[in-house]
Amino acid sequence: MFVGTRVPVRNLIDSLEAGDSLETFLDAFPSVSREQAVAALELAGDFLTACCVRGGHDLRELVRRISKDNQPEEVGWGPPAGREVW
Repeated sequence: MFVGTRVPVRNLIDSLEAGDSLETFLDAFPSVSREQAVAALELAGDFLTACCVRGGHDLRELVRRISKDNQPEEVGWGPPAGREVW
């Protein structure tokens, strides 16, 4: 979740994966700031890069393997769990 919102970071990834621009995402979720979205993307990029370098993997190959079948189930909209990031 983006801090101060009930918007999962996954919504940003799904939006970009669908071909939407960052502007389109921000228009759809006005409670998320540009700074939060950019920080999430930078953190994801840093994480993927570090994992690939450390593990000796090719980032393009790892991204290619992502599918709806190997993504975790979405969690319900219950109360905040206190683990929000950003």
